[in-house]
Amino acid sequence: MQNLDLKNKTVFITGVAGFIGSNLAERLLKEIEGIKMDNPILNYEIKYSKIKNIYIQIKDGRVIVKAPKRVNKKEIEKIQIDEGVIVLDYGETTERPLAPCRGGGEFTATATLRDIEFDGRNGKTAGLQPIEEQAASLKVTTICMSQENLKLAMPFARIEGDGKTIKNPKMGVPESSDYLKNVTMFCRTLDGEYKKIVVYNAMHEGGISAKAVQKAEGELALEFAAHYTVDDLDGDLWQITDVSEFTMRKAAEASHA
Repeated sequence: MQNLDLKNKTVFITGVAGFIGSNLAERLLKEIEGIKMDNPILNYEIKYSKIKNIYIQIKDGRVIVKAPKRVNKKEIEKIQIDEGVIVLDYGETTERPLAPCRGGGEFTATATLRDIEFDGRNGKTAGLQPIEEQAASLKVTTICMSQENLKLAMPFARIEGDGKTIKNPKMGVPESSDYLKNVTMFCRTLDGEYKKIVVYNAMHEGGISAKAVQKAEGELALEFAAHYTVDDLDGDLWQITDVSEFTMRKAAEASHA
């Protein structure tokens, strides 16, 4: 079999969030210099008809979008599809993809409002609802039960034996190094671009739960909650950005070498 030179090449992988695709992508990103993950505009066709909802069908490698006539092409192109790719500490020296995952990723952001009570109030009043608290999280499930991933479930746990042993933590307050700089999810849209969703100062606080089941794989469910820092109590918790592509740090460094 002939070996292919993939250095500084762009590789398109279908099903990158699945078991085979995610493992292939992780290996390429770790071992090949200058590799870039890119996504061309998807091959799709729009069929307008007298229907109320949008339906997406994949047939013979083509994406067929059935849509009501009131929906325009620009709106259709921003339909988000597929599971997404999860990257830990994206853009940092500690950056790595979290794979393989199962069930995609789920981002949630909330803001808690307080209604100010006053005489004559008949209900919710615009301008009199201060934000009391904000929160953001990103849920994902991986089936890779490596010690490195298990530590994500309890990042302040003790590590011994060159990383081969994880033990319960000592009592106290987790250190700042126990928090991930960010957890980032890239979600593809029909126009070939991505939604880049980031939660900052992320940590899973739900502990470790592992179960072995016959004729099934073990799963590690993680919910990374965003945190403020003591130095910035009104800083960024999350961010969503439209990007045309994403490049892992190793690839970016190689391309500028």
